[in-house]
Amino acid sequence: MKKTTTLVFLLALFFNDVSGQWYEKKYNVSDINFLTREQLWEAKNDANNGLYISLAVAGLGGVVILLERLIPYSLEDEEDPTFFEQLLGDKGMHIVITGAGIGLAGGGAIGSLVYLGRSGTIKSAINRNYPDSGSLTISPAILLEKYSHSVSPGFTLVYRF
Repeated sequence: MKKTTTLVFLLALFFNDVSGQWYEKKYNVSDINFLTREQLWEAKNDANNGLYISLAVAGLGGVVILLERLIPYSLEDEEDPTFFEQLLGDKGMHIVITGAGIGLAGGGAIGSLVYLGRSGTIKSAINRNYPDSGSLTISPAILLEKYSHSVSPGFTLVYRF
């Protein structure tokens, strides 16, 4: 048991080190702020495409689950059932198809969350590094009064012209 736990821990460290950030893999930079405007727009388009594909996979999983609930699998409907279908039977095939639908829906949902977060990060980097003229930025700030050294929360308002 100790060997298995140690092996799983070492594999987790290895895979954690391999994953890295997406911009390190694709553009060989250590920080997203080093990307050019064109690279950021390309990455934003890639993230949006990945988001749409992930949502489609999640929707496909939902359709598989819905169809299996509405029209359950039956061996009587098959003209020539395979050995696998005969081995599992109606109930087993129902579980396999429902599990596949849940896997698709879950994988698509996780992928869509990842791409949604990536798209937000890219949009934030574009707005921070390449602001448009006429843009208005409101952000929270901590205001420090010089004489009494009191601190109060506030907002900064920046207009670029």
